[in-house]
Amino acid sequence: MSIYGYAALKGESGSDTDLVVEVISATTLGHEDLKKLRRKLTESLKQSYTLNQEVDPTLIGGMIIRIGDKVIDASVRGRLAALQEKLLSATEGQAASLDCLAEAIEKNLNKAEFRTEVAEIGWVRDVGDGVARVQGLGSAMVGEILEFSSGTLGQVLNLDTDHIGVVLLGVDDHIKEGDHVHRTGRVVEVPVGMALLGRVVDALGRPLDDRGPIKPEGFRPVEGPAPGVVDRQP
Repeated sequence: MSIYGYAALKGESGSDTDLVVEVISATTLGHEDLKKLRRKLTESLKQSYTLNQEVDPTLIGGMIIRIGDKVIDASVRGRLAALQEKLLSATEGQAASLDCLAEAIEKNLNKAEFRTEVAEIGWVRDVGDGVARVQGLGSAMVGEILEFSSGTLGQVLNLDTDHIGVVLLGVDDHIKEGDHVHRTGRVVEVPVGMALLGRVVDALGRPLDDRGPIKPEGFRPVEGPAPGVVDRQP
């Protein structure tokens, strides 16, 4: 069995504090596989760590490795999910015919590049009154949009030493302690264009009128520099 994804972690860990490395595999790792994994981790992390193992058959094959707030997904389930996302994107707005689906599947399978995904993931520490405190996500920026595992979005309000304060852009009924939080790399923005005329949307421009998705001409940040006094003149 080959081990993937460790190059992405090189140089990121220089602390003397023990790390907790969580390995989730589809089947129980054999002695030789575990030995190779430990050697790769030692070479890449260059610091002491505690290794926890777990078996999850729903991964189908491969493994997921969590190191702090970094997640390396080399599982078959993760690759199938990536392929599904590509197929949905390729067929969006098209008639749901078998010929269309077959063509999209064939095209995406021929071009498919199954690469190990390295993601940065945080965890909800607590939530209440429309604000969530999130641990991890050390690279998040003030004003960035985060996505919770429930699908709710939030905006980074402040960066403290041990957590991130996130203002929720939706209800917090489905957010609980321990939920995963993902970075998006985007600031708060809304769709713009003629496609929004006559549509009912929420504050983020998402449709509420059951008339299908909106295809905007572009996106515009909610916050931006105000025009100068001269530029405001009619």
